[in-house]
Amino acid sequence: MLSRLAGALAHEFRNPLTTIFLHADILEDALRRLESSQHQQLLRFLWVIREEVGRIDDLIQQYFWLA
Repeated sequence: MLSRLAGALAHEFRNPLTTIFLHADILEDALRRLESSQHQQLLRFLWVIREEVGRIDDLIQQYFWLA
């Protein structure tokens, strides 16, 4: 039962995380084409978002392994 719960939770969390990663890639591509004084700062914000989503993904993986 615990393994089924872990699988369901991993699935439910990974779908939105995958969507965030995909949109981050699209946003990065658009930002690279943008000529703005804030270009580097916006890319830095995007990097932070990716790092945090990666941390959540790692936690899910650890939970799944534990279960």
